[in-house]
Amino acid sequence: MKKFIFLFLLTLSMNVSAQRIDKPNEPYFVYCYLTIGMQNEAQLTIGEDGNYYIIADEDGNKLSFPSKVNFFTYLGKRGWEYVECLDTGDWRFMFRKKVLHDNDAYSGLKLMYKTGKDKGKIRE
Repeated sequence: MKKFIFLFLLTLSMNVSAQRIDKPNEPYFVYCYLTIGMQNEAQLTIGEDGNYYIIADEDGNKLSFPSKVNFFTYLGKRGWEYVECLDTGDWRFMFRKKVLHDNDAYSGLKLMYKTGKDKGKIRE
């Protein structure tokens, strides 16, 4: 019985001293994949969203640039920083952005759904 009480108290103290994973009002990184196709069409996948997006201009038309560096500059001006190039056989790059809320990741970007029930619609 004494062993049971001792183990119970030991287990209880471990749960009380555990660290919290979520820290409100503290910035964290959100990551995205930028995949660039053969016609310099960009596709973004952001965070845990699970959607694929095409970068659009203010009129809702697909945005393309003359070179991959232009995509990097475009994202850099919107707070994203380059992390690495992923060796997947296509041009796929990882970027990250420090945010306070998941929705902050989308600020400055006009995105069109590439797949799913909202395909072709602009993300609001």
